[in-house]
Amino acid sequence: MCEDEQQKEMPNPMKEVGDKEVYQWLTAYFLHQDRVSWSRIQTIVAVEAGILAAAFALDCRASLVPLVVGTFLIGCVWRLVRRDWQIRDQDLAKLDLVHKPRGIRITKRAANVLWSGAGMLKLLMWSLGLINLALALLFLHFKGKSFLEW
Repeated sequence: MCEDEQQKEMPNPMKEVGDKEVYQWLTAYFLHQDRVSWSRIQTIVAVEAGILAAAFALDCRASLVPLVVGTFLIGCVWRLVRRDWQIRDQDLAKLDLVHKPRGIRITKRAANVLWSGAGMLKLLMWSLGLINLALALLFLHFKGKSFLEW
């Protein structure tokens, strides 16, 4: 068989996909990306807990390693979360075409950017970084045993 004959025999999936299926896929994809970002945020919390546990368990100089490496890892995961949000929101305008006429809103704008979910998480991430930096400076100042042995 030549290629032209094969193409004639293959069904065109675009003819079989209707508006309902596209809408279902867009909403499922939006929710999937939202769940992925929240699972990454949970990973950040777990990594920070590990960083703090390791930093306080090791002697003061050695505690710098988990603080620095862990903070770098948290920064990388945070970048992934931000990218997840970009991917999630790319088709939001298409969903709004369906939702606005029905009075449905997927997201609500915050009155203040700082009090939005993204703003609060950004503040939290900066706070974690500053806490880890402050602990690193504190551990540099104190020489010797871990804080657990005091």
